[in-house]
This record gives sequence, structure tokens and C-alpha cells, in this order.
Amino acid sequence: MSQNDFEAGEGVLEITPPLGIEMAGYHKAPGNERRITGIRQPTFARALVLRLGRIEVAIVSLEVIGVSCAFAQRAQKLAARKTGIPAANIHLCATHSHSTPALRFMRQWGAMFGRCIGILSPAKVVEAVELGPSETLPGGHVCGQRSRCRRQLQSDLQNWKTDEKFDQNPRTNERWLDTSLHALYFLREKPRSSLVWYHFSRTPVCYSDSQAGPDWPGSGVSKAPDRDGLNPAYLQGHAGDVNPGKRQDVSR
Repeated sequence: MSQNDFEAGEGVLEITPPLGIEMAGYHKAPGNERRITGIRQPTFARALVLRLGRIEVAIVSLEVIGVSCAFAQRAQKLAARKTGIPAANIHLCATHSHSTPALRFMRQWGAMFGRCIGILSPAKVVEAVELGPSETLPGGHVCGQRSRCRRQLQSDLQNWKTDEKFDQNPRTNERWLDTSLHALYFLREKPRSSLVWYHFSRTPVCYSDSQAGPDWPGSGVSKAPDRDGLNPAYLQGHAGDVNPGKRQDVSR
């Protein structure tokens, strides 16, 4: 099987929420919900479909704070029915933006948004993929100053170690802080555009106002070179305790 047998394609569907919808990301008591009054940037569902011979897989990245297992399972079945890709080969993930609604139940952290974008959205975005021959070029970068543990205790901060300091036999009070950005560049011949998907362990949590959007991954798209026609897609890493930059840089 040659390199020419490998194909990659991307589908993008806008899922920008309507005004007035409750946003997740910060705990709000009933009656004091954080509702959308404006749109900072459009929000999207993005699908990457890869085919090698008869094997086909899809990864769908949703620019929302989270999805439920039930939503993911229904979406997998619908997408499989419409595209022919096995449901087990279709994977959904959320970017975990704190400036978007939720696709799962989160008590006092944002109302369910699923009824607003429709359960068919992942199926539609996968179905819209245009596959083409591709050469895959991996890359990476260390972003040590762009990741910071959001634990408050200084003693706890000292126990977080990056790749160069974290070994295979850590002590029980040590934690790993992943500061590496991993990227896959799918080089495709024109007229098809090339694709970039990147993976980084950092929570999109820059804003706390009422403007909806994908947070810093959206800014990353706007900074991509126009000459290349790239529209970078973000895959979340293990980012539960990792914020962008220093604590004072993050608006809460």
C-alpha cells in the first residue's frame, strides 16, 4: 500500500449559538445565569476524515465546553448511517471553551444546548468531507510560557513538572504539566486546500463576559497565514488544571 492510498479530508459546519442561550464555564446560581448577548467569533464543528485503503475514521471536534456520552453515541450512529464509516471509528471531542454552551448536563454551569444545533450536526459535518490524496507531515513546539497550572497553593505548584523534569518514576505528589503542542499538517495538492490539526493541553478560558466564541482556538484561526489558506482545527488535551499563561492574564 503506497502513500498515494492515504486520503484526508475536512468538513466544517457553523454551530454559532443564538443570543440569549445560557453559557457554561463558570458556576452561576439560578436567576443569575450567564447568557449570550453577543458573538465574539463564530463557533464551528470540524471533522477530520482519514482513509487508508478500506479503513476510514473520523474525528469531530466541537467548539463547546463538553458533550455527553449519550449525545456522542447518538451522533456516532447517525453519522455512520449517513456516511458508511463504522460508528466505532467516529470519535467526538469538545474543545472545552468556557465561552460556549454545553452539550451535556452541568448543574448550574450552563443549560443544555443540544436542541439548538440539532443532533444531526456531527453527521452533517462528516458527510460534507471532501477526501483527497494527502501527505502527512508531523510537527511540534514546546510552549512552556503558555501553560500554567491553575492550582492556588504555591506548594502544589512546585510539584508540577514539565517533560524535561518529569521521569517515569514520579513521587506520589508530583504531576505532569504537558507544555508540548503537537500538529499534523496534511499536505494536499491544489485545488484542495491543505489541513492543519493540532493538539494542546490548555483550557480555552480567556474570557468571562457574555460574548460567545471558541476562545483562544478561534484567535489561532484568525492568525493563520492567509497565503496558505489554512483553517487550524484544535484537539483538546488533558487540560483540567491548565490555564493559558499566568493567572493574572486570565480574565475571570
